[in-house]
Amino acid sequence: MRVIFVSDEQWPLAEAPQAPLASFVTSMIVTSRDIAAISAKILSIQPDVVFLNYPPDVLREIVKDLRAMAGHIAIVASCADPSPETLLELMRLGTSDILTEQSVAACDTILARLRLTPSSKLSRQPAKRIGFVSAKGGDGASFILANLAASLAAQSDGKILLLDLALPFGDLDIYLSETTPTHDLSDFAHESERLDAALMQAMVHHVAENLDIIPTPINFSRVAGIYPGAVANFVDKVADQYAFILFDFGASVDQVGLPLIDTLDSLVLISRMELASTRRAGQLIKFFEDLEFSKAQIRLVTNEFGGKPSIAVSEFESALTHPVARSIPDAGGSVVSALARSTPVVEIAPRSRFSRAIAAWSADILGNAPRGRKLWEVLSLKW
Repeated sequence: MRVIFVSDEQWPLAEAPQAPLASFVTSMIVTSRDIAAISAKILSIQPDVVFLNYPPDVLREIVKDLRAMAGHIAIVASCADPSPETLLELMRLGTSDILTEQSVAACDTILARLRLTPSSKLSRQPAKRIGFVSAKGGDGASFILANLAASLAAQSDGKILLLDLALPFGDLDIYLSETTPTHDLSDFAHESERLDAALMQAMVHHVAENLDIIPTPINFSRVAGIYPGAVANFVDKVADQYAFILFDFGASVDQVGLPLIDTLDSLVLISRMELASTRRAGQLIKFFEDLEFSKAQIRLVTNEFGGKPSIAVSEFESALTHPVARSIPDAGGSVVSALARSTPVVEIAPRSRFSRAIAAWSADILGNAPRGRKLWEVLSLKW
């Protein structure tokens, strides 16, 4: 791998010995602000990777010029504390990665990442995809999904992505984070053709170290701008970056979510055991059967929120001709506290019946129940 460090001033990092990943490393100082001259000097060395250390305005022009002249070169921009706007713009211009820490270790990490070949990427297992749909509004699919995702993240080192497809105005993010996400589903849909790993990580909202979320748009005009197929397209592109991708379809599946149904490994239908929800759950099961989605892949989960159900489990299963895979206890007063703090119940009350049921469910999904500690201790330590 041929690497070059280019700066308009003395750059100590460029003089440090690099890891053996780089078979050829050189550095040079180019103080000229003639973009064409800078690009020409870089191209004369024919590098595989170029690290650039310039002010943001000059950096943007160099990246743009290099990308137009030599699309095969990986460009790494050095920005100590880039603003979200600068970061996104650099990624859109074609920057391969961003160096935010002036250390040899940070360079080595980037070089290792850039050394991945297409074949090695393809060898990674794509994410397991699970869809979640609520029998009707208020049955708690988003709330349960948010807590399940938090539990999966606590019990696993694998990365998890949550997509809120409950259009037009889903609220999945309010159960997990007090911080307002910078980008929503509309942004990702419009960037679907150029969405690589670096741009994905710059745009996605990080809830925890291994838990990301993409929320629904905040206004109807942005919802209307999401074209059918665009979401499925970018999901395919990022699938190898995650262990699990979890979809919140809300209480229905629209034209945006429909292309994703065939890609699911399983579909979780969450319903309360009361008349209106039971009727709606039956309609949804029939709907998915009409789409030729295997009934065996549908997991029926009951939510006991709100007290004693008006329909017995046996009657519920009989009416839907489908077995209940799991029942989730009422989270009780923890729900209000969780919403007020935008924090999952599994963190606020890890020893509650609700949290223990969610932890057991996530352990089953992972196929590796926690050992050596009680489930609530695992969750407490991780969160």
